Amino acid sequence: RVISQEAFLHVGDKEALFDNCQRVLTRGGRLTFTDWVASPRLSASERMLLSKGMAAIAIHQEDEYVSYLCASGLSGIEVEDLSVWWAGILRKRLEMYRETSQDTERLFGAARYRAFMSAYEIFVGVIEEGKLGGARFTAWRLA
Repeated sequence: RVISQEAFLHVGDKEALFDNCQRVLTRGGRLTFTDWVASPRLSASERMLLSKGMAAIAIHQEDEYVSYLCASGLSGIEVEDLSVWWAGILRKRLEMYRETSQDTERLFGAARYRAFMSAYEIFVGVIEEGKLGGARFTAWRLA
């Protein structure tokens, strides 16, 4: 079994990533991961801000992920949309970060806190606007 939580958006070479996931799975093995999923409305400038502020260097649309999984030889692909659930969680998390600003600034410095918050506010904004969402993907190695 291979499991990942919101990490693949940091990996630029998805073909190599999924080829290697398929390689380490035994017959009947399952890959399950959650990741950010772009809508066609996510702009190039928003992608750039997320890349710069959150190291999200490779955000893909759902159909692109499915294509990568199929190309690697995985099958039985299932996708569950987590976007609405994530939006609620992320808004609460943003408020928590705001409430703990003094502690965070003391530990990491005001500039670092502001840079993080700027990126996180963009992240939450594009989620709430439906330009970015989340999904859980499951795929199997059958052969």
